[in-house]
Amino acid sequence: MIFKKLLHFWNKTEEVFLIFGMSTMFIAMIAQVVCRYCFNSPLIWSEVYARYMYMWVVFLGISYGFRHDKHIYVGILYDRFPEKIKQTVHILICALMIYIMAVQIPCGVEYCQQLMRVKVNGLPIARGIVYWCLPIGYTTAIIRLLMDVVSTVLQMFGIRIGENTEMEDGI
Repeated sequence: MIFKKLLHFWNKTEEVFLIFGMSTMFIAMIAQVVCRYCFNSPLIWSEVYARYMYMWVVFLGISYGFRHDKHIYVGILYDRFPEKIKQTVHILICALMIYIMAVQIPCGVEYCQQLMRVKVNGLPIARGIVYWCLPIGYTTAIIRLLMDVVSTVLQMFGIRIGENTEMEDGI
């Protein structure tokens, strides 16, 4: 029960942040265009803000994409496999993605720590804060992938997950 509530909170927080990020990027770029072409006085911060918010939306959107199964794949061969082989290939692909992201997380953390002394041009924050999107985004994506792997393994062994169970709500 508590897992389901935490998962629901995480899902909603993720959605709110992605909507907020996309909306504020759009508003910042519209403000930039209006100020530049109507008032001949461009905003200093809007392009920088939009670029860095885009990074956050992309890296946190990875997890959202896994949750809704919206990432692209080449299915020309995969779609022809029997169901058991599809599930096995899916688990192997998830494991490979988890490995790649897990390897990049420590490097991302180290990079963020190095950039904490560098300020962002046009914004009053450290550049390291901006780049935390990489380890945070990859961590959330790994959690989603692990949930997906557990769900797939359970399905392989005939344990069906109902529509409203805790596992199914997260992936």
